[in-house]
Amino acid sequence: MSIDTKKLDITHRLRCRYPLGPIQANGEPEFGWRDFSGPALEGMVLPTAIMLEAANRIDAQADEMAQISRHRDTLKIQCEQHINDASRLRDALDDLLTDMVIAQGNMRDAAKHDSRWEGCAEAIQPRVDAARAALSGEPA
Repeated sequence: MSIDTKKLDITHRLRCRYPLGPIQANGEPEFGWRDFSGPALEGMVLPTAIMLEAANRIDAQADEMAQISRHRDTLKIQCEQHINDASRLRDALDDLLTDMVIAQGNMRDAAKHDSRWEGCAEAIQPRVDAARAALSGEPA
């Protein structure tokens, strides 16, 4: 996970803390922090309550955005898996349709010699039509 140095920069500045040196992978500056909190001009104390509230809100929103980003990445992976599954199902349905059409032909040939096969090919025709419609994207 990459460190959002802009987030760190603004929230730390609002808290009157400034990094000394570059920010490392662990989020800490190489040479520590310089703290400017405390008394300021005209009896003011830094950081002010509004500065701390702003820093906290920015941190909370950045955390929410990171969570949304992780969720988006998870959804993307799941969508890719569903697309792969759908492709495999389509291929399997196409193979099954081919087998059913061949079976219908065999049933018709068998019906010429054995009356027990009469009507079998026609009985599965609605399922063949539904499979063709599903593969073409048309309603059954």
